[in-house]
Amino acid sequence: MNMDAVALELLRLLYIKKGGLGSGNWGHGGRPGKRGGSSSKGTISRPRITAATIEQSSSEELRNVSDVMSRGKADKTQATYAFVHDKSLRSELKMEIVDELAERTNLDPFSINSMILDWASTSNDSDVNALGTQIAASQQFGIPLSDWQKERIRHIGGDSIEIFEGAASWKFNGHEQDGYETGIEAKKAVLKAMYESTQEKFRKKGIKEVILYRGASLDKSEELSEGTVVDYKANVLESWSLSQDVASDFATSTFEGVVFKAKIPVERILSTSGTGFGCLPEWEAVVLGSSEDDEAYIEEIAF
Repeated sequence: MNMDAVALELLRLLYIKKGGLGSGNWGHGGRPGKRGGSSSKGTISRPRITAATIEQSSSEELRNVSDVMSRGKADKTQATYAFVHDKSLRSELKMEIVDELAERTNLDPFSINSMILDWASTSNDSDVNALGTQIAASQQFGIPLSDWQKERIRHIGGDSIEIFEGAASWKFNGHEQDGYETGIEAKKAVLKAMYESTQEKFRKKGIKEVILYRGASLDKSEELSEGTVVDYKANVLESWSLSQDVASDFATSTFEGVVFKAKIPVERILSTSGTGFGCLPEWEAVVLGSSEDDEAYIEEIAF
């Protein structure tokens, strides 16, 4: 399904139908700075992600979530459609986010914008900046790196994260003047600011949990069936979507995949397209992972 069709379908769900909430690796089976440091125990509680089976959200709940994702600009069907497809409007949204994060952290807006653009390009793979962000999130929120992430980090940096610290310090090249000991500490501060902004906006809307979808490549060694619940072990930061169609597109990007559906407590959401990392046309929310107790519902085996 092309993105125009995805947008139209999500609009139908948001404003016409009282229906369900609309991406990829998965598995189931720091040093404190002057600012933004955190203990190894993490700084937030992580309530469980649970499988969403037949639950559906009301159109009002969907509108509230879309308002958070668009900073209140998606208040009408026509406005939402125009906003999703108008690059200048989306750029305006991102600049609002960058300005807010710069004010919260005292960091250079250009560096923050570059960090957000890195996420839009890739969240993991073998990218030094992306993996550096995952390392920063692991330190900031006390979330263990997944085995999949550890393998990629070792492939690039061996047993040291020096290369990732160097890349972060290059990106935030004024971090010392801004009050941060290292570039990783600066990244941690940005992530903390994203999280705080996200939680504030969900709280104002009275939103406590969101049903989201994630598309991932299918591990042929796993015996998976549609309509079943599985244990879910995630990467530190993962992209999910409000739209099942978007998740399905990601699942089939490598020919065969699986679409997970889960009920995500807002405390587990780092950011949305309206607060930091996140692509609005994909209705993306970035979820904080965990190493235990989470589960997801297999909504679709996609081909």
